[in-house]
Amino acid sequence: MGIKSFISEPDRGRRCWKDKHAERDAVYANRRRIRSERGKSWMKKRGELIERSFAHCLETGAMRRTWLRGHEKIRKRCLVHVAAFNLSLVMRSLLGAGTPRGLADRVGGLGAAARGLIEAMSNTIRDYLRFLTSWPVPGILHRWGLVAA
Repeated sequence: MGIKSFISEPDRGRRCWKDKHAERDAVYANRRRIRSERGKSWMKKRGELIERSFAHCLETGAMRRTWLRGHEKIRKRCLVHVAAFNLSLVMRSLLGAGTPRGLADRVGGLGAAARGLIEAMSNTIRDYLRFLTSWPVPGILHRWGLVAA
């Protein structure tokens, strides 16, 4: 089973392939795959899914510049930042909200809807009990234990 690469390649000008026949064949085959319809569609999908996500993290998430010193600290910060971004994608797909604030707004809306439903149900029950107490048959509700004597 051979693995075929679809690696985008910048224009580096002419290359010297003297005594590098295997490398030349691999590069030319990769270029051929990139220029195919399948390669173009994969590059488009890559741009939509991967590149856009990193661009968002770099620009909106302020990862373009950092005040940290040392590769290890910068690496940790990037890892945490991208993990949080991925968590927001998971939250958005599962809960319909990608941020805690969005989730709170969504839950707040659900709470208001639940309060409205409970209020409507209590009004209906109250009206039904008023209807029952206005029956012409006296004492039937007391016998059934629906109202206090």
